[in-house]
Amino acid sequence: MTAQQAAAGPGIPHYPLVIDGQRTESRSRRRYPTTDPFLQAAWATAADGDAGDVDLAVAAARRALSGPWGKLTGFGRARLIRRLDPRRYFLSGMSFDVPSSTRAGGTSGSGGEMGNSRA
Repeated sequence: MTAQQAAAGPGIPHYPLVIDGQRTESRSRRRYPTTDPFLQAAWATAADGDAGDVDLAVAAARRALSGPWGKLTGFGRARLIRRLDPRRYFLSGMSFDVPSSTRAGGTSGSGGEMGNSRA
């Protein structure tokens, strides 16, 4: 355990990097605590990526853009992303409640992105 992890406290969630669709620790294995601005207390730790991690992520993004994802328009990508369950963070695994009027395919009455059923 690093000094940063000890400062953040036991039992709080940790969020690794996501590179090439895989959760991974930073190459340095360093982490940093994130602070809840209201409570002024650490609520999670996050992987502390460095230039090497950025290089890996950029290479993965370039590979993704050379495949089917890169052939989609921005609207096509948005359409696919909206089909994901909006009540779920697909990268972190954290759940959150979304009012039923704002779920994908519903109508929010405000014309917002989440309620746009034209996608």
